[in-house]
Amino acid sequence: MKNITIEDFINAAIMDEELSKLGDSKQVNKNYKNLESIKSYLINHSETFISDCKKLLYHENNSVKLHAAVALLPHSSKEAISTLKQLSSAQGLLGFTAKITLSEFKKGNIRSTN
Repeated sequence: MKNITIEDFINAAIMDEELSKLGDSKQVNKNYKNLESIKSYLINHSETFISDCKKLLYHENNSVKLHAAVALLPHSSKEAISTLKQLSSAQGLLGFTAKITLSEFKKGNIRSTN
């Protein structure tokens, strides 16, 4: 099996934004499944994934920030919520996703471990 790294997570998050802009829902869904697989693998196999995601909250790409915040939400909710609030003012799907994620967290559908 390929050695999956945080760079794979970053690349898939950037690809999510690019494919969303193109409106290719089939490719967006395929990439999202890949992104979730990468995230799951890293959560279970990387001792540094949570700390790596905290650093990604300051990445230059907003899609990377969004996906890092979503990954962090159950583990480090204060930092994740702060980033999601900032991103929720963005135009388009990214801002909408940040708003919905915050709403679902407040409803208890995304649980915090801290």
